[in-house]
Amino acid sequence: MAGCSPIDSSSRRSPVDEILRQSPVFFRQGPLSPRTSEQLEDGTFPQSPVSHQSSEDGTLSRSSGQHLEDRTLRRKSPRSLEKLEDGTHCRSSKQFERTYSELKSPRSPRSPRRRRFFQMHQIVLITFFVIILNLTMFQFREMIEIFNKSFPSQSADQNTLISMMSNTFGKSTEAKDQSNTESNSNAFSSCLLIKDDNYKLPEWLAYHYTAVPLKFLIIAVDPLSSTSPRRILEFWNTTTDMEILLWDDEDFMPTGDNLKKEMETIAVSGVIAKAELSKTEAEKIENIKKHRVRQRHFISSCLHHHKNNGRKWTMLIDTDEYLMFNKIDKNRTEFVLNYTSPIQKVEAHLRDKEEWLTKIQKKRLDLPNVGNERIADFIEKNKLKLPWVAEHCMPLPRLFFGSVESPDTEVQKGVPKKIDASYFNTLRFRKHALKGTWEHNLYDKSIVDLSRVRDHILDTVFDAHRPLKPCQRIRTPEFDSVHSRLTRIDQTLLRVHHYLGSWESYNSRNDTRRTRKRYNELANVDFGSDDDIRPWVGKFVEKVGSQSAELLLDTLE
Repeated sequence: MAGCSPIDSSSRRSPVDEILRQSPVFFRQGPLSPRTSEQLEDGTFPQSPVSHQSSEDGTLSRSSGQHLEDRTLRRKSPRSLEKLEDGTHCRSSKQFERTYSELKSPRSPRSPRRRRFFQMHQIVLITFFVIILNLTMFQFREMIEIFNKSFPSQSADQNTLISMMSNTFGKSTEAKDQSNTESNSNAFSSCLLIKDDNYKLPEWLAYHYTAVPLKFLIIAVDPLSSTSPRRILEFWNTTTDMEILLWDDEDFMPTGDNLKKEMETIAVSGVIAKAELSKTEAEKIENIKKHRVRQRHFISSCLHHHKNNGRKWTMLIDTDEYLMFNKIDKNRTEFVLNYTSPIQKVEAHLRDKEEWLTKIQKKRLDLPNVGNERIADFIEKNKLKLPWVAEHCMPLPRLFFGSVESPDTEVQKGVPKKIDASYFNTLRFRKHALKGTWEHNLYDKSIVDLSRVRDHILDTVFDAHRPLKPCQRIRTPEFDSVHSRLTRIDQTLLRVHHYLGSWESYNSRNDTRRTRKRYNELANVDFGSDDDIRPWVGKFVEKVGSQSAELLLDTLE
């Protein structure tokens, strides 16, 4: 191995010598060390144990038997040090220059050449996926054209089908997350328990999707139902931005002894009398009790699910009921029950019941029409005002509509030409019971703001009308137990329309409570007509398009 390059001490210092002199990483000069700062008798300083010196041949070396202590040199391979004649090692000038430059400016972990390679790799992959996507869309358009030529009577709008395909296969996670974030504050959720209601479901979905809007829905199907809504729900899930879940008894229903214990606590004497059942019809009575247990557990589990997912206002209504603005009757035919009702003292200045009612009546005069403003947007805009700030569980009065027919001109009025209004209960049946009365309208239905309800409150459900404990204390009369779950028509800004429908639809459900006698008692009610709900169908067509509207509503026929 060659020796180190000689250094002429009388000549000008070389760059290597300058590096060694200035770098405390490799060597420390004697006078800088506390151990070598004491002066000897001859006036010189002792040599530092780790200082450098010139050998007899003028080469740069260290003291014999001494070793460098810095970690950088220890990590170097012995092959990088050149051995001197006396057995010591030194570094060449090139090795010192390279080490010193590395310490001053370390190398980047990835070279520019590698960065360019990865950038080109990403560009190639993106280009490849774009080409594949364009080819797929082109082939799909060709398939649509072939289908239209082969089956002209069954062809649909190409843009509609392409958009349906995009909704089915191309919904991005980012768009879905953004939609969910917006919907949590400006959309409703719902819990729906159904039994053979496929003929009602599309109209119910279309109305609430347009007028509320409803975005998050959980549906449970009664095990005694002879039909399944799965096909309808899958089509709505893929065609719209609604999120619909389908549950069965395994998702929420108790079993075994727990179910039997709960069924024993259910009182059904009133239902038995209404359905004209005898005590010997034990199986039917057991089914009624089991239905009540199912109803309570489904509502509790469903509300927990919506709350855990950050949802707020949730409505608890049936497929024959529709959430509406409670506008004042144009003909002033409302009936107000003559009973006192305590008002919650939410605001310090609001202590008188008449003041509350006056505020509500003024607000009812300015309520928007269906379709002009969505219910969720209206609530969000007024959430810090009455009554929303005072009631996180809001019981709502119902308005019952019988089956008295109207002239075709009235039924079809304001409805798009391609839509047959006779298939819609909300358009076909316009005659209703007397607003504000107990007869026909019966008990309330409720909406709940889950963001203001504690989790343990959701564990106990009383019934489907006023399901939670906070609902029981809202606007309850002081003396009349019959009307304990009946809200005065003049106390709220929302109400629920309840439609009887035709006898064929009423009788299609296998329910012992639904008899011809009971139907006739309800069918001929007529205390006036109400068309406040009518504009929804036109707004629905505007929202989704005529072709999509026909596809979403075709199961009505």
